[in-house]
Amino acid sequence: MAKVSKIDLDKLSELSRELIEMSTKIKTFQEQREVVLNQMQENDADFKAGEISKKVYDNNLRDMVVEKESLEGKINEIVDNIIVNVLKKQVEIVDAQSIGTKKAEK
Repeated sequence: MAKVSKIDLDKLSELSRELIEMSTKIKTFQEQREVVLNQMQENDADFKAGEISKKVYDNNLRDMVVEKESLEGKINEIVDNIIVNVLKKQVEIVDAQSIGTKKAEK
């Protein structure tokens, strides 16, 4: 177990700003992904209504799937970076001293 002896508030504030920035990027990519999903539904409805051909439907769908997967990849990359950043910076932010625990003697 460790006892926290000091917290670097400047580094904690820096990490908070980075997390907010990364969270904003995730939100933007999620919103873009939602637009693509809506377009996929519209594409499906247009095909079922006979407004577009099977070829156009397939081409649109392929392009939208590629875009959706790209956005999901960007989101996952940012999430991975958040995890790595937090783990790396926790050592810089918190100065902890290890304290042993004593077992009860019988």
